[in-house]
Order: sequence, then structure tokens, then C-alpha cells
Amino acid sequence: SRFKISASFSNAVLQPSDEIRNSQPSLNSSPIVLSDGTSNAVLSVEKASKLSKEGSHQTSWNTSGKSPKKGGRSFYEKVFAWWYLESPQSKSHSEPFNTDLKPILRKLASLVGPDYMMLSVAIICMIVAAVSELAIPHYSTKSVFAATQRLGDEVSKNVRLLIVLVFMYGSFAAMRGFCFSMLNNRMTRRLRDELFSTLIYRETEFFDQTDVGALTSRLQSDCQAMAKCVATNLNIAMRNCIQAIGGIVYLYNLERRLCMVTLGITALLWAVALLYGDFARRSQKVFQDVLALSNTAADESLSLSRTVRTFATEPQEIARYGTWLDRLYQIGLRQAAGYSLFVMAGHWACYASKVIALIIGCSMVFNGTLTAEQLTNFIFYVEFITYASLNVCDEYTELMEAIGASERVVGLMDKRPAAQTLPGKVPQSFSGLVELRDVSFSYASRPNKKALDGVNLRLEPGAVTALVGLSGSGKTTLVALLQRLYDPSGGAVLLGEEDEATREEVKRRATRRQARLAGVKRGKGWKSGSG
Repeated sequence: SRFKISASFSNAVLQPSDEIRNSQPSLNSSPIVLSDGTSNAVLSVEKASKLSKEGSHQTSWNTSGKSPKKGGRSFYEKVFAWWYLESPQSKSHSEPFNTDLKPILRKLASLVGPDYMMLSVAIICMIVAAVSELAIPHYSTKSVFAATQRLGDEVSKNVRLLIVLVFMYGSFAAMRGFCFSMLNNRMTRRLRDELFSTLIYRETEFFDQTDVGALTSRLQSDCQAMAKCVATNLNIAMRNCIQAIGGIVYLYNLERRLCMVTLGITALLWAVALLYGDFARRSQKVFQDVLALSNTAADESLSLSRTVRTFATEPQEIARYGTWLDRLYQIGLRQAAGYSLFVMAGHWACYASKVIALIIGCSMVFNGTLTAEQLTNFIFYVEFITYASLNVCDEYTELMEAIGASERVVGLMDKRPAAQTLPGKVPQSFSGLVELRDVSFSYASRPNKKALDGVNLRLEPGAVTALVGLSGSGKTTLVALLQRLYDPSGGAVLLGEEDEATREEVKRRATRRQARLAGVKRGKGWKSGSG
């Protein structure tokens, strides 16, 4: 075979460090300065020195994401600022929070769709179990008052009904739990498979700019939280909602005035839950973002353990990871404070409704408009309704947290696959000629700096072409273009004689059958080449 060395770089503009920087992307931008390190780059002595000087000052961060006023802020402004949370993965501090739930709900519906039969069985079992549990207080009260009046037959009848209701509740609740647990497992598996399939077809620039630790966090914790929406949160919320509505109907038939008082307090509780649910959704989204970046920081340090040991930067890496843990703690502190306020309001509403119902009910008993048995039933069902409403509100807030964690997942799944993976022409034969005509290329992370500028290169069939140049002069970039890991910013890559087709028109797998990567064994490792 012929051996030929030919490479013409006309007006090539490249700095030696360009290729290195682009092949080793840095961390996503963040309002907090945690480290000036890169995802996979070797830690330098300059970086280690800088980290040692700044490591002790990196735990401070601006909660509000806004510059403080020169004259200071009032007490109320400080209180509101303390509750403000900004995601470190936001593109800007002014980025609006996404309030559109339709994409997430559509995605959840598509995940549940293949198992609609199991979901239907689970809902039927849930309704039967909820109605059975709802009837238990009624017959319990009738049994007690029948016993006080020494009505043995009535007591026996009510006790038998209670046994049947308890058996029905236990059996159908178990079937409901089994069906929803199976739905959880299937949805989690389906969601992770779909997300991974989407990620694996993303463009190379996406992986250059996105940390792998953040993506694995989405695949693990975020997918689990998203599947939990239907299997756990929606399950419990629907069950308690059925019980609350059934209890309100029962109370309305029993005594309308007392029912309206209970309904008013319950509506106030639901209003508080809506406010807290919005906060829970926002805070959980920020929490998941910070958790993903903390995983990235740990992955960087552990994967580069030899480099860390070489430059003795263990304390700095501990400080860097500790900074993310501090922020996770601060977000968790705000979540705990918000949840405690919500629980306080919920229990106030719960016991206030019982006390008010008891006061009004006792006065009605004194007036003869209500019997003692009816009042006892009313107190039972007021407690039933308030606790069911409290559970609905609690699950609603957890549902909002799960939706907040799901937003990044849905955003990743909505992206289209890379152009390099789309179908194309399948040539009958390939002569082996590859030509680069006036090719220019810039990495997405630095669009204003050209890694290649006006490169012309002809690779003859049957010839061996060697690319020789300084480190960072574009050799790896050219090979990446030939492999179509990237598409050129300008110019064209042509395959075959007489401009048979551009590289973009040819189906990717067709070229893989004609072109191969060769590994050259050297010592204990392998050095990649092209052939």
C-alpha cells in the first residue's frame, strides 16, 4: 500500500490549550463560587494554591441571589429574603420559575398508560376500602348507643356489619397497596429506560457542557421521585379525598349548619396547603439541583484521587464538597421551617373545627334539635374529615415536591436526538475518499473562538495519512469531525468520488461499517487511532 503524509491547514487558527479545554469541560455556572476546577482536568499547583487560600471562605453564599441594598434591609425584607431560594443551575438570577404543570402531567399519563388496567383495579380497590373505612364510625356509634339501651339484637347486627367492613377494608387496602407498588416499580423502570435512551442519543456538545454526576442523579433520585407521584402521593391523596368528600356528605345530611362550619375551616386548611405546596415545589427543585451538583463534586474528587494525592489538596476538596453540603443543609432548614408552619396551621384547623362543632352541637342538644347519638356521630366524622383533609394537604405538598424534582427530568426527555443519530442515505459502496473543504469549527462552550478555521484536507483511499502538529493544534478535533462526534460550523465533509455525498447525508451506521477505529497496543494500555 501507499504511504502518504498530506495535510493542508489554510489559515488555521488554534491555541494549544483550546482543544484541551474543550475536551475537558468545566462545571456548570453557579451563583456560588465553589471551585475553579474542571470536570476531568488535572488539578494544577496554581489551583491547589488558590483553593488553599479561598477554601475557608467558600461556605458563604447569598440566599436571595440578589445584591443587598446599600442602606441595609428592613427586618421584613430580611425575613422574606431568607425564604427565597435560587437554583444554582438557573441560567440567570432573573429566570422565571416554571409554573406550567401540563408537560409533567402529560409525561406521567404516558408512563401510566401501558398499565391502565392495573391502575383501574387499584382505583376500584381504593374506593371500596375508603367507603368501608368511612362507614366504620357510623356503626361503631350505633353499637355503643344500642348497648346503653340494652338492645342486644341491634348490637349483634352492628357488630357483624363492623366485622364485614373491617375485613373488606383490610383486603381491598392490601390489593390497592400491591397494585400501586407494582405501578411504582414499572413506572420507575420505564422512566429510567426512556430517560437513558434520550440521553444516549444527545449531541456530544451536551455531554461537554453537562456533568455526568448530575445526569446520574437525575436517573436515580429524580426518576424515583417522579414515579412516586402516582404510586404513593396520588394514591394516598385520592383515598383521603374520597373519605373527606364522603364525610362531608354524611355531615350535610346529619346537620347542615355544623357541616358548613366544618367545611369553612377545611377550606381554610386547603388554602394554606396550596401556599405551602408552591413553596415545597420550588424548594425541592432547588434541593435536587444542589444534590446533583454535590454528587458531581464528589465524583470529581474521587475519580481524580491520584491527582488530589499528588498535589496534597485533600483539605481543599473536603472544603469544596462541604460547601455543597452546607447549602443542602440550608435548603433543608427552610423546608423544615415551612413544613412546621404548615403542620401547625393544620392542627390548629383540625382541633378548632372539633371544638367549634362541640360547642354548637352541645347547644343544639340542650335545645332538643340534636340527639346525643347524632352529636357523637358528628364529632367522629368531623375528626375523620379534618384528618383526611390534613392528609390530602400533606400529600399535595409532597406531590408538589415530587413535581419540582421531575421538572429537570421532563426537560431532558423533551430534547430531540442529535442530528448525527438520525437516519440518512445508505450508499451501495464507499470508495474510501474523504475530503474536508474549508472546514471551520467552534466548540459550543466557546462559540467565539474557532478550534478550526478554513481547514482543507484530502484523505486518499489506500493511503495512510498522518496528522502531525503541536499539542492542541486540532488533531483530535479533526478526528472527532471525521467520526461525526461534531458537525462543522462551516464548510463540508465529503465522502466518495465526485462529491458523492456529504457526511451529514450518509446514515451514521453505514459509515461505521466502512470505517473502523483501530487500537494500537502499547505496554499495558491501548492508544486509539483511526483507520
